[in-house]
Amino acid sequence: MAHLIKMPKLSDDMQEGTLIKWFKKVGEPVEEGELLVEIETDKANMEVECFYPGHIMSLDIKEGQTVPIGTVIAHIAETEEEMNKAESAVTLSENEAEEPEEEEIGTPEGTEPTARSVMLEDEERNFKAKVPQQRPHLEVVERFGETHKSTPVAKRLADEHGISLLEIEGSGPGGRIIKADVERHIVEGRPKTAVEVPGLVQPLDQKRKYIVRKMVESKTTIPHYYLGVRVRMDDALALRREYNDTHSTRITITDFIIKSSAISLKTYPLANAHYESDSIKFSEHINIAVAVDTGDILLAPVIKNCESMTLTELSNTSVGLIEKARIKKLMPEDYEGGTFYISNIGNLGIEEIAPIIFPATSAILGVGAITKTPVVEEDDRVVVRQMMKIIISADHRILDGARAAEFLMEIKKNLENPLNLLT
Repeated sequence: MAHLIKMPKLSDDMQEGTLIKWFKKVGEPVEEGELLVEIETDKANMEVECFYPGHIMSLDIKEGQTVPIGTVIAHIAETEEEMNKAESAVTLSENEAEEPEEEEIGTPEGTEPTARSVMLEDEERNFKAKVPQQRPHLEVVERFGETHKSTPVAKRLADEHGISLLEIEGSGPGGRIIKADVERHIVEGRPKTAVEVPGLVQPLDQKRKYIVRKMVESKTTIPHYYLGVRVRMDDALALRREYNDTHSTRITITDFIIKSSAISLKTYPLANAHYESDSIKFSEHINIAVAVDTGDILLAPVIKNCESMTLTELSNTSVGLIEKARIKKLMPEDYEGGTFYISNIGNLGIEEIAPIIFPATSAILGVGAITKTPVVEEDDRVVVRQMMKIIISADHRILDGARAAEFLMEIKKNLENPLNLLT
């Protein structure tokens, strides 16, 4: 019996997939659990395992072709004999003057099965994509190992500017990253992604199609409004330096922002809800998604159950997810289920951003760069402070201006009193 392999649904929002690469050729044997195909989804490229053992009878979709989910992309024969029989049937049909019109799968009652029906018949069992979990995990661990090839000063400087050491090429002995490498990266910025322009029109890939669909849905269905406030970050920066000097786990300003948001969302659950069919649906857990620039696309891995995590746990989880996003190894469970989003663009030197709300949420927090700013104190003294602008984009159907303002001020209070974040 031949098994039909179909384009799998690898995420809740996936409507179609692009076949990137076949790992097998027609006629080759394949084992259950062996890699069969690489597919580009709306969020990541995913390697998919074969669910059936047998021999590759046909590969029906070419590399680079985009098809809807459920489309048959390959046939797998259970035995080599069955595959040879099907090949013989195809050869015979090619020698015929006129090939009969292909009928639906199945054999009419009282008739003998033809070679063509043997090749196409299948029980229509759902194709279950077993996405290998260990391959991307091991690669992430290997990339983490690279971060040790840096001086402590270089690591600290990169942390202060929200830069991953994986983006920097070291010029020290043995490729070690030194302070000058980080400073050069800060000045030059992240290397621009090379884009080939073969003609006047460049088709969108699956990830960009997903972003287009979601952002158009958001801006045309959600009534956005925006509130902003400046946050004094001197104490947070000092605490982060002290913490990193005395702990093996290093934390970033983004970790502080995530933790502050999680605490504030517990106090203001409307910011962790969303509008649905003339009702407000509150989320059971606080799942914070953090936008990550991968160079060519924006991804937002989700940290689940933030309400029960310590600052260190949040940091460890976010580091793993962010690096998986940057090497494009996110799994569907890594980016689904976000209830609140954060877009931090401060590492690029941008001082403020008012981001677009993601569908099925009521708010998103935009975070700008920390800059030295003259500030008038209560006694009218003018002093220089490390200031950061945060902006909330809110859904007016759920969050009135006063409630969103209170929520934003709660985040500000927690960041300006960072010891609250350690409890």
